[in-house]
Amino acid sequence: MSTGEAQKVNGQLEQLLRSLGLDPASPVAWRDGFLLLACLHYDVGKPRRTNKNAQKFSADDDFALPYEMSRLTKQGMSPEEAINALASDPSKADLLKLKSMSSQAQRVETLRKRLSAIKKKNVGLEIFEATRPSPLSKKP
Repeated sequence: MSTGEAQKVNGQLEQLLRSLGLDPASPVAWRDGFLLLACLHYDVGKPRRTNKNAQKFSADDDFALPYEMSRLTKQGMSPEEAINALASDPSKADLLKLKSMSSQAQRVETLRKRLSAIKKKNVGLEIFEATRPSPLSKKP
């Protein structure tokens, strides 16, 4: 590299630092510039990308599974039997937001995970029972 090219490169690098909003005279300008470029071009420091296509469940969706589980366990089924029954019932697929192409094992696993997530959010059966209207009360 000739002397003229080195001066040109230095001028371009200083211009780059100014473009990034940094003072080239600062002792940390090169470090900060490097980090900014790493963030801009290589996503350094950004949180992990989440699946934006993942299905989101509403509060009503979260109440459907505990309700159905309660209904089946009151009929004498164990929780495991209730999950298996719900997973195998095609009429419950839309209600529980289950994919029609998934296997029985996938549906069982999905329902287990969702039930666990609902319990962790404290939107379990106790809350559902306390907030739903009594079957004896009639709507006007």
